[in-house]
Amino acid sequence: MQYFAYGSNLNEDHLRKYLDTHGIKLDTELVGRHAILHNFRMRTNYYASSHRAGACNIEPAHDQNVEGVLWTITPAIQDALRIKEGYPRCVIKRSK
Repeated sequence: MQYFAYGSNLNEDHLRKYLDTHGIKLDTELVGRHAILHNFRMRTNYYASSHRAGACNIEPAHDQNVEGVLWTITPAIQDALRIKEGYPRCVIKRSK
C-alpha cells in the first residue's frame, strides 16, 4: 500500500527507529519516491499523543502544495504509524 509521508516520517532512519521500538524490523530499504499533494497545506495544529507535543497536520488549501515521499508500506507499518500519530484520537485545533 502507499503512504504519503511528510514531517518526521520523511526521515527513514527516524522511521526505522520508531518501528523497531514497536517490534517491526525492516529487513530492506523502504521504497519511496518524491510526491506532491496538491491543494493542501501543512500546519502545526495537531497534538500527537505519542510524543505529547504539537505536530504537523495537512489540510485542504486551494493553490498550495505539500511535498513529501510516497512510501510503499505493509499493513503492520500502517498500524504502527497510526499509533505514532494518535489515530483515531488525534486532536485537531482549528483556526477561527
